[in-house]
Amino acid sequence: MNKKALIVALGLILSACVTTPDSRPEPFLKSEALLRDGLNAYQNDNFAEAQQKFNRALELYQSFDNQKGVTLSQLNLLETALAMSDFASAESYLKLLKQQVASNNLEENLKRKIILQESKLQFEQQHYQAALVTLQPLLAEIDKEKKPDEMQLNLLAMQARLEVLVSPLTKSTGLSRFETALTQTEPQPQYQVMLKRISAMIAAKRGEYQTATTLLKEALAYYQEQANRRSIAACLEELAELEMAQQHRKEAREYLNKALVIRQWLKNDYKSNQIKKRLTTIK
Repeated sequence: MNKKALIVALGLILSACVTTPDSRPEPFLKSEALLRDGLNAYQNDNFAEAQQKFNRALELYQSFDNQKGVTLSQLNLLETALAMSDFASAESYLKLLKQQVASNNLEENLKRKIILQESKLQFEQQHYQAALVTLQPLLAEIDKEKKPDEMQLNLLAMQARLEVLVSPLTKSTGLSRFETALTQTEPQPQYQVMLKRISAMIAAKRGEYQTATTLLKEALAYYQEQANRRSIAACLEELAELEMAQQHRKEAREYLNKALVIRQWLKNDYKSNQIKKRLTTIK
């Protein structure tokens, strides 16, 4: 998927700022500028800088008690923590956001974003069944007869992926819904690539390794064209697992070493260490 679109998907959402008149008070302008700067840093995979900008925006919004700005900043900090695999920070921000949901002070679209982020956190922690349950209220809102929007396409893709992870040999309802939704929209390469990755997962579980490899290599080529580092690394790791399933250890090590370079560039210690541990098991 296009790197900027990925912020919305499997779902991934950062809250962009809306340009407003310069006649507003300076705190509004400064805080929104910080959010924009943070978003730009995030899109360039500079998560440390993004985190710094979002934290400064949060402090500024708190200084004049702007609750919506506080919520947007916390959502962005949550998303950034997830990008860095900093689960402790992500859980902390999620707790604060859910307290706001409980107080019933949030707009519906912000509540939806919080649910999506909770599901993504559970997914990253490999709590796949819990992530699927968390998504259900959002999935129930999707009208099958209407053209899906971008967030809904991402939700359906996430549902499909989670269902395959939970029950790999059971036909995925989410996959069928996702495929149908794609026929209702204009062709969008990023979603076709997501479909290929999900299909590769299913093929791998069936032992159809050549099919899975072909699909993943096509996805990898797309991400490389988009310079989407996190998705490139993920595809490389998935290809490594395919090679290991076939006892192709040399090829698996090559894929993992490439993924490690990217994870280290992204300063993701958690995923870098995961790859290092996996490499120690491949002799």
